[in-house]
Amino acid sequence: MPCMECSYASLTTTISAPEYKTVGPLYKSPNTRLATDLFLSHAQDFLESHLQSKNGAALSKTEDAFITEETEATRLCAMLAESGFAVDEQVDKHDAPRLAFEKYGDVYSALHGRVMDVTPNAMHEIWHPNTKKPSSHECSTIYWCARGTSDEKNDEKKGGLVSWTEEGVVASKEKLAMLMHPTQHAFSFAVPCVAALDCIAQLKMGLVEMGAGTGYWAALLRERGVDIVAYDRAPPTAPDPTNGKTQNLFFNATFTDVLKGDESELAKHADRALFLCWPVAKVETKEMGMEGAVPWDARCLDTWQGDTLIHVGEWRVPPGEANERDDDPLAPPPTADAFPRGTAQCDDPGGITTSLEFQLAVETQFDLKHHVKLPNWPNTRDDLTVWVRK
Repeated sequence: MPCMECSYASLTTTISAPEYKTVGPLYKSPNTRLATDLFLSHAQDFLESHLQSKNGAALSKTEDAFITEETEATRLCAMLAESGFAVDEQVDKHDAPRLAFEKYGDVYSALHGRVMDVTPNAMHEIWHPNTKKPSSHECSTIYWCARGTSDEKNDEKKGGLVSWTEEGVVASKEKLAMLMHPTQHAFSFAVPCVAALDCIAQLKMGLVEMGAGTGYWAALLRERGVDIVAYDRAPPTAPDPTNGKTQNLFFNATFTDVLKGDESELAKHADRALFLCWPVAKVETKEMGMEGAVPWDARCLDTWQGDTLIHVGEWRVPPGEANERDDDPLAPPPTADAFPRGTAQCDDPGGITTSLEFQLAVETQFDLKHHVKLPNWPNTRDDLTVWVRK
């Protein structure tokens, strides 16, 4: 058993472990072959040919690296096949999630459950330097899951097994992200469930969704007979084969019709309930040069004049409530089973899915009517809530 000593005061990790045999990067360039002790020569030829094929993890033509969107799409196809949701290998890999959805139903929820079932709980936990430290067994789990038998030099560059983030002290999720990110980018950041979809359908109202992304939630709701109009300022398209770029910052395919439009479209949909799923992302705000401006979700709320609001994402615990965070500046926000469950962010009280300005406006102008706890990826606390204007 390797010896591991965690110094949480300085948020660093000191490791003493045996030397390991290491293998170089799987695939550096079109001319790099895999080590002969891993594959027979004919297997190497097949693998390299596939990686450069239309349905493989295409390489950028301008730099010695995989195109991220292409690689994620290839990973997602493998996950679908390994989970029993295989589609014809000859189809374009960017169409595979939609075809799997049409054939099998809500495959995203199934993939999420499979990933979470095989991931040790210690990899999901948020640790705190003063009040919550992992046990020796959890330390061992973090060591083997976060590092395993990887390259020692690369590990030094990555900064160790744990790190301080907006959530708190967390285990490295690089390997988990290899499964999590392709599924999020293929389907949706928020994971649906039957209870949430039924809650919306039982409202028996027409919906307008803004920031629909792939339209995955809209497609599931349409299957339940919900009349929903879905908009996105940049409806997803397949990546440009020459540079890997897409119209949408996060997604590259759709599951149903998604119209091009921004928050101004909401002025003509006061007769519909407004549906917002993870409406704000810091990286997108920065990409659009909108930092410091009125948040996009708050602008949606100002433009739309309807009565019923449906939100999917995190929600803060208002100051003054019984489970308010303590005075420790490093303490993660409080959490609870009942709404509001709080966010997973230490440095951003509004969380990562929705702006604080939007949440304050909703709490002032609306009454909460329904709450459904959603399946969550690590370090998010997504809920579906239904609000009615006062």
